[in-house]
Amino acid sequence: MTDSETAALSVALAAQLEIARELLKHGADPYALNNASVTPLMYGAVCGHADIVNIMLPLTKDIGHVGNSGFSAATFAQDRGF
Repeated sequence: MTDSETAALSVALAAQLEIARELLKHGADPYALNNASVTPLMYGAVCGHADIVNIMLPLTKDIGHVGNSGFSAATFAQDRGF
């Protein structure tokens, strides 16, 4: 994973919306997978960060992607009431 991909994941986890927008504008991969096969969209959803989910969702290649845990962003979002 590149530094920008790692940064995009970290920003999604921390819900730093403006930084996420800037990273995406400068080429961060919104579909970057970490070692657990988790995407920024999944991080945003599991942490309940609707703003992050809203900016990642249109950029995500596969919204049905399932991580190693067996859950998808949709599962996490539903659990958080999105």
